[in-house]
Amino acid sequence: MGGTYGAEMARRGIIGLAIDYRNYGQSNGAIRQYEDPDSKAVDLSSALSYLRSRQDVSGAGLLGICTSGTAVIHAAADDHSVAAVATVAGPFWEPILWTGVQRRLAAGEAARKKYEQTGVVDMVPAYHPINPRAVNTVPMPYYLTARRGKVSEWRNEFAVMAYADMLKADAVTKAAKVVALTLMIHTKLTAASGQSTKVHDRLAGQKELH
Repeated sequence: MGGTYGAEMARRGIIGLAIDYRNYGQSNGAIRQYEDPDSKAVDLSSALSYLRSRQDVSGAGLLGICTSGTAVIHAAADDHSVAAVATVAGPFWEPILWTGVQRRLAAGEAARKKYEQTGVVDMVPAYHPINPRAVNTVPMPYYLTARRGKVSEWRNEFAVMAYADMLKADAVTKAAKVVALTLMIHTKLTAASGQSTKVHDRLAGQKELH
């Protein structure tokens, strides 16, 4: 996603730096596919620091697509040097969205102990419509059709031990600490579509929901 949007920005004369978060893609990290919005927020702040160090950059902001919509809200809440934020079709997680929390936390703890003892990272599907072990089972056929065919880098995997961190993600609460100029682009067809309004209402700076 980052590469696709970055390329389109470059065509319009804007430098777009697409990063792989730690534990994903070409970045390092032993526990692959580890979903943690807080560590992603740190990585985003580091990327902004790099951009600001370049003489060909006059200003820098964060663009988060899909799950990264939550990550950029976390980043802007924790780092007030972030001047601008844009999100596209973000799910904007908060703890009350999740079902089976105790089951997920227990599975995550067991997976972490297994990793510490054996070095094996237990994975489950990030999405599957009928697999009860998948993180998301709400009908979203895009993830098994269009994305699988067009986004070759995407892996339909989730590190089970990440549940403890992922379930704490709270873009709604974090939004109240975001003072950056924020543009949110959304549609009712996205997952958890009502979350965008909740986040937008709580943003502390100048904002627009499109």
